[in-house]
Amino acid sequence: DPMSGSESGESTIYWVDWFLSQRGNEFFCEVDEEYIQDRFNMTGLNTEVPHYNEAYELLTEPIDAAAFDSFAAAAATSGSAAAAAASIAAATAAAPRSDPMASPSPPPMPPPPPTQAAAGSGAAAATEAALAAHRAEVEVAARHLYGLIHARYVITSRGQHKMFEKVRHAEFGRCPRVLCHNQPVLPVGLSDVSGVRNVMLYCPRCEDVYSPPSRRHAAVDGAYFGSTFPHLLIQVYPQLAPARSSDRYVPKIFGFRVHTVAEEMRRQDEIRDAQLRRLAPTPPSPQQQQPQQQPPLPLAAAQDAAAAAAFAAAP
Repeated sequence: DPMSGSESGESTIYWVDWFLSQRGNEFFCEVDEEYIQDRFNMTGLNTEVPHYNEAYELLTEPIDAAAFDSFAAAAATSGSAAAAAASIAAATAAAPRSDPMASPSPPPMPPPPPTQAAAGSGAAAATEAALAAHRAEVEVAARHLYGLIHARYVITSRGQHKMFEKVRHAEFGRCPRVLCHNQPVLPVGLSDVSGVRNVMLYCPRCEDVYSPPSRRHAAVDGAYFGSTFPHLLIQVYPQLAPARSSDRYVPKIFGFRVHTVAEEMRRQDEIRDAQLRRLAPTPPSPQQQQPQQQPPLPLAAAQDAAAAAAFAAAP
C-alpha cells in the first residue's frame, strides 16, 4: 500500500510504491532503497534527467499526502502521468480568447480598481498554478530517473532474482506464436538510449521479439530494461532457456504439403529474369541515333573534287 501511517498519525506517500501500483507499470520491479541511495549507482544520470535533484529527492524521501493529493487525483482520473501533466498544464492555461468572427460589441465599462484582497488572491492563484506545473515536471523527471535506475538494477544479482520471479509467474505475458506453446516472455529494449524504441517482449523459445499486447505497456521506454537484461537473465537462470522450437508451420493445399521444388523453381525463375534484364542490350540514346556528319574537306581537295565532277559531266 503506497499510503502508510507515521507515528504522529499523519499519512505519508512513498513515491516508488505509488508508481509501481499504477496501471501500465507492471513490468517494473521494486528497486531496493539501498541501491537508490548509493550515489555510485547514480553516476551520470544527472546529465540525462532534468530537475535531477528534486526528482531524486522525490524517489528517496516520503512525501506528505496533502502535498501530493492534487497530482494523485489527476493521475487516478486520467490513468497516466503524461495525461495528468497535460491536465495540469491545461488547468494553468491562459484565459479563453475571443472569437475574431463574432460581431463587434460595445466596449465594456472599465472595471473598478482591484482591491488589495483581490490582487493578493490573483497572485496566489498564479503562484499555485506555477507550483502545480513545476510539480508535474518533477514527477515526469522522477519517472524517467526511476526507469534509468531500473535498467541498471535489473542486471544486478538482486534485480535478476526479482525479475526471475516475475518471469516464473509469467507476469510479462506469453509468446503469441502458437507453436511456442505459451512460452513466458521477457521484456527487452532494442536500444539502450532512452526515447528511441519502446519496450518489446523477447521469447527465448523462438528467439524473436513482439510488441506488447497492451497499449499501456507498449508506451514504456525500452531503455528502462535495456538490451542486455533478458539474455543475461537466461545465462544466470538456465532453466528459463527452453529447447529451441523445431516446430514449423507446414503449408498445405487440399491436405498435401507444398513441395519444396515449387519454391525452388520460383526462385530459379526470379534469378533467370534478373539475369535477362541485366544482359539485355540497352537501346541507343537519341544522340547515338543521329547520323554522324562527315568532317569538311580541305580547300585543295574540294577544288579537285569539283574539277573531277565537271570533267565527268563534259560530253
